[in-house]
Amino acid sequence: VLEVSGYRVPDLINGDKFGIGRKPNCASGGGLILWGKIAGKWGVVVGGQAEPVCSDIRDAGWTSTIPKEFYGGQCMENGTDVIYKP
Repeated sequence: VLEVSGYRVPDLINGDKFGIGRKPNCASGGGLILWGKIAGKWGVVVGGQAEPVCSDIRDAGWTSTIPKEFYGGQCMENGTDVIYKP
């Protein structure tokens, strides 16, 4: 199940992905996802269950800012939680 919790037109979508459990209405697993438009194509910029590492976002090809309330807007750099800077 995918849930969009925010977007920035025309290039960024913030959301969650939840797994489906074995029993009805029982979710298992999941994580936060940031989708972005890189080189004209949509794809996952970063995903996980904890603050992402800033270099992982850069390595994905993301070269713009990220709103602070979006997944990836705050990221880890040298063991410190910082605002993402391209």
